[in-house]
Amino acid sequence: MSHTLYNVLGVDDDADAATIKEHYRRYAQRRHPDKPGGDESKFKETQLAYEVLSNPVRRKAYDESGTTDKAPQIEDVALDRVMNVFKAVMEEYPNGDMVEHARVMVTGSINNLLNMMQAQENRKAKLIKRSTRIKLKRVDGVDLYRQLMVSEIMQCTRTLDEMDHEIEVNRLVRSTLADYEDVDPTGANQ
Repeated sequence: MSHTLYNVLGVDDDADAATIKEHYRRYAQRRHPDKPGGDESKFKETQLAYEVLSNPVRRKAYDESGTTDKAPQIEDVALDRVMNVFKAVMEEYPNGDMVEHARVMVTGSINNLLNMMQAQENRKAKLIKRSTRIKLKRVDGVDLYRQLMVSEIMQCTRTLDEMDHEIEVNRLVRSTLADYEDVDPTGANQ
């Protein structure tokens, strides 16, 4: 079995966020240097695995590259996206102004993300309001409702951050497309 971040946490490479978090807590507790039998290097390795695998952008970059480097710079992501947009436009719109089709495609993606972001912000606001609706009577009990609400609100925040990142990438793509023009929009010279 190869040594991967997934192996460090004892999870499959298709593990969901909850499973990754559960395994991280278990292994971090066991490997903590202050615990009997703990190991600082294994603990740091466990922390790194969780930092990468719990962040969707870093996890995707890790899955594609096998390295734990931080997520690629937004400019690099945008340049890669420009190439993918041009490829999609060449296949889907062989006639007409291909650059304009690319701009429309990217603008549509930005607008969709903005709409989805608004819906997610509304969901988060409702969750925040609802978080005070149910209260645990006993002081010494575990407040499962509060834990659920905090978890859901945190998930909304992560989703909003991911969407914001995607919007930023797409805006950079759109500005990069402004540097191009289709000199043969009719496709006569293909």
